[in-house]
Amino acid sequence: MAAIHLLPLGDVPGELPARLAPPLEARFAVPVLLDAPEPARPEWLDPARGQYRAAAILASLLAVPPADGGWRLALLAGDLFDAGLESAAGLSTVGGCCGIVALGRLAADGAGGAGGADGATGPAAADTLFRRVLVEAVHEIGHMAGLGHCADERCVMHASRSVVETDRKGPDFCARCRQGAPGV
Repeated sequence: MAAIHLLPLGDVPGELPARLAPPLEARFAVPVLLDAPEPARPEWLDPARGQYRAAAILASLLAVPPADGGWRLALLAGDLFDAGLESAAGLSTVGGCCGIVALGRLAADGAGGAGGADGATGPAAADTLFRRVLVEAVHEIGHMAGLGHCADERCVMHASRSVVETDRKGPDFCARCRQGAPGV
């Protein structure tokens, strides 16, 4: 059976992938498997920007797709950029097998600092980060399932250009998107 494979890249908090598994399984009705963590490759990093190249990471993921025909979602401990995007919380292959969620972007408070949108630290910031990662993971897997962006600002498939926008939407699909892709 095809599964969602979560691949930690870099210094991803150990409990995060396991915590993501149950809500992802519930939303997509497929098993979630935890891949062994891997280091972020030096060739993915643009040292001048201090960010990772999304295209380079996606190319590496596409070179070794999941053997079961499922989806692989990399959880990157760092920030991400791509052509035309100064930064991104995530990117994926629409209708494909692979995507990335960048924890560095999601850990920002929306004003360039760390922590929750309210400036929280500790457990409150960890809960805020988890919710943001869940929203972005569901969004990127939705793209892999073939969904595009949604006009409904509450739908998880609505495009987010900042963590403030990510915080406004929920981790669930609107009725239109639920009907629009297999496995959603």
